[in-house]
Amino acid sequence: MTNQITDPAVLLGDGIPAAREAVAELAAEDGLDLYAVFVSSFDNTNPGEWARDTARMSDLDENDLLLAVAVGGTTYEYGYWVNEEFPSPRWTSSAR
Repeated sequence: MTNQITDPAVLLGDGIPAAREAVAELAAEDGLDLYAVFVSSFDNTNPGEWARDTARMSDLDENDLLLAVAVGGTTYEYGYWVNEEFPSPRWTSSAR
């Protein structure tokens, strides 16, 4: 993940500016960096594992969150990654 919004499947369309604005607001309000990736498939990998592996390969840290969404046809899957040392007690950390 080099960009906070990555959409190689072109699923967001005209929604990319709004997504970037929401990510910037989260960073300004809470000091957290949300990364979101939208793909057409997780290639038969568990969504949580896909998100975890992507976060690790991207060197995301304890102030980062990763949301991964795969949309194929009429179905969608999502996974997320949050570092075990995530700073805010209102969030729960989980690598599914």
